[in-house]
Amino acid sequence: DRLALHAAVLEQGRDVEKFLKDLQERKGAVDPKRAEFLRKSVRFHAEDVVFALNAETGKLLWETFEPGGVNLAAGKRDIWKPSPVYLDGKLFTLGTTGMIRAYDAKTGKKLWETTHTLMREKILADVENAKNSEGYGRYRLTSQFERDLFAVDGRVIVPSFGDPIGLDAETGKVLWQRVVYPRPEEIFFVEGKAVLLYNKGRYDLYLKALDQKTGNLAWDLTINRLRAGHGAIVGRSGKYLYGKDNSDRFHLVDLSVGKVVLQNRIPRKNGRSKTGFGGGKVHFLVTPSYQRKLHWYQWDIANK
Repeated sequence: DRLALHAAVLEQGRDVEKFLKDLQERKGAVDPKRAEFLRKSVRFHAEDVVFALNAETGKLLWETFEPGGVNLAAGKRDIWKPSPVYLDGKLFTLGTTGMIRAYDAKTGKKLWETTHTLMREKILADVENAKNSEGYGRYRLTSQFERDLFAVDGRVIVPSFGDPIGLDAETGKVLWQRVVYPRPEEIFFVEGKAVLLYNKGRYDLYLKALDQKTGNLAWDLTINRLRAGHGAIVGRSGKYLYGKDNSDRFHLVDLSVGKVVLQNRIPRKNGRSKTGFGGGKVHFLVTPSYQRKLHWYQWDIANK
């Protein structure tokens, strides 16, 4: 049943009745309950719905329906990734056809909507390909976003297939777009900069910081061997990113300036390591292989 539903939704341009007829010709009689389920449940064009609830009572406060949306929720993990994001009394959403909208968070009133031409064209081209697909369940839309929207310092940052777009949060005006390749693994926001984290080659880590207001490159930095073998770890707290390679070298990067500000080394302990910040120190909890001991190291940043 799940495969039939998956095929019916992905076979976007075909009428559900025609799909059921084809299915009957290929596999014999179709269960009436299954057919009725498909008639009621399968929708290609589905509204983009946003609603707000009272956090104390669960009461519905407002809801909006934007027509022309696309149903991408068929099959395992095939869902629309970006969640709404809140900033300064506004709620920002990215719809399934690439429309970016801003609502008054209290009333649900739509304040503005916009899109980026290339982003919307790619989504709609994928939709047309899906409509014209001849195979059952073989075509998957390629334009699904993996990243959430971000709203910070009066800007809305839109992922746009890994090439971020900066919008004015008040008007929706596109202020900048930056072409980045490949798609970043993570994005941090630190002191007016969007810091993009990449895996570089097999072992290295690459960081690139963009000015949130202009999209211009502020700094970039490569840290060698932070992904080399087991025991390598990377984490972040506030404006600091820390990492340990498999030769037990530790690095501390100040993301506000893009520089390695401290380096250190601890004795080799193969095994697992958990790292975090606390009390002005970096803490390492290490469980060495083939031992029952727990080693707790503290790296005092102030005293290096």
